[in-house]
Amino acid sequence: MTALNHASLASKVATNLLGEIALDESKTKLREETNKVVKQLHEAKVTIGRRGNNGCPIASAFWSTLVDSKKVDAKTASNYLTTFKEHVKTGKPIVDWNLHRKTDAKGNAKGKGKSTLSNLLVKAFNHDEGKSFQNLCEKIEIQWNDAKVDSIYEGVKDYLKSEGFEIKD
Repeated sequence: MTALNHASLASKVATNLLGEIALDESKTKLREETNKVVKQLHEAKVTIGRRGNNGCPIASAFWSTLVDSKKVDAKTASNYLTTFKEHVKTGKPIVDWNLHRKTDAKGNAKGKGKSTLSNLLVKAFNHDEGKSFQNLCEKIEIQWNDAKVDSIYEGVKDYLKSEGFEIKD
């Protein structure tokens, strides 16, 4: 491949990224609109029942719209209906359409009642705009390169001990 072809591929990736950014913005706006409607329904004290024959027309309309779109299967539509019903009942904004995935108010996954390692790690990563985490990584890398620690894990453990934390060996 030539540099011109590589540049063309780079431009294609940038164009795709712009598309993703636009979709993220659209998703955010749609979620905001959704949560306004959920809040309106909650404030109107709407109760959403079961769908089906002689069922709740609100539940049936929600479920049917999803299934009729051919983009969502019946089981997934039922799961989304459960989420919709729960949020209309509580008035809480929807941050994740999967009720079984525990999330915080910002939509971050929390796992099964406990914070996930990635959620704990991202807090450290973002601390001080990433500078303190980067410094720690660089220190551990130097220890690793100088064979002062046998693993990155050992470097992190040594750091925590040096900060006064009791770490079980």
